[in-house]
Amino acid sequence: MSAHRLKLLNLMACRTQFDMGQLSGRLNGLRQIELQQFDLTERLNALLTPVASAGHTQLTTRGALGTAQYMQQTVLDQIEILREKSAQTRAERHAVETELNQNHQKRRVLQDRATATRQSLQQSRAE
Repeated sequence: MSAHRLKLLNLMACRTQFDMGQLSGRLNGLRQIELQQFDLTERLNALLTPVASAGHTQLTTRGALGTAQYMQQTVLDQIEILREKSAQTRAERHAVETELNQNHQKRRVLQDRATATRQSLQQSRAE
């Protein structure tokens, strides 16, 4: 019974290790996406500055003023959409980090139990 239990504990620890590898890869991907979203937000903010100042300058035609206002609104809409996506990515990353931590603790417990079972097997064989 103990040898069977030891084998099961080892298999469960291996599966948990595999899951941790999958989660780590997913976490790295989410971090990359977050960096890209941050970079894009910064670029849009940099683009917004000259567009916003165009509304304050003396534009010669009404069409030019309308175009500047349309561009400013479009950039603001894109920034808002990007902020919402960033919030979703952050929430997903947090969930993956939590799951990764739980798997790490689970793996540690399984390994400790396997070690205890292995030691009890060795003691019973020695007797």
